[in-house]
Amino acid sequence: MSDQPPNLPTIEHILQNPGTSNWLRNAIESSLKRDPVDAAGDAELLSLLLARRCDDILKSFTPC
Repeated sequence: MSDQPPNLPTIEHILQNPGTSNWLRNAIESSLKRDPVDAAGDAELLSLLLARRCDDILKSFTPC
């Protein structure tokens, strides 16, 4: 798929980390039951959509 940052933690590390949110933990566990290409594609799209939403919200608070 895409290049990964060198310090990217493993799935196991994220799942074992007590600081991991329930939402992320559930998303990872659910994705592990799916076709990995489909899951990665959906996760990539979700990331882009959430980043755009975040940008839009932040722009609404930024003076022009």
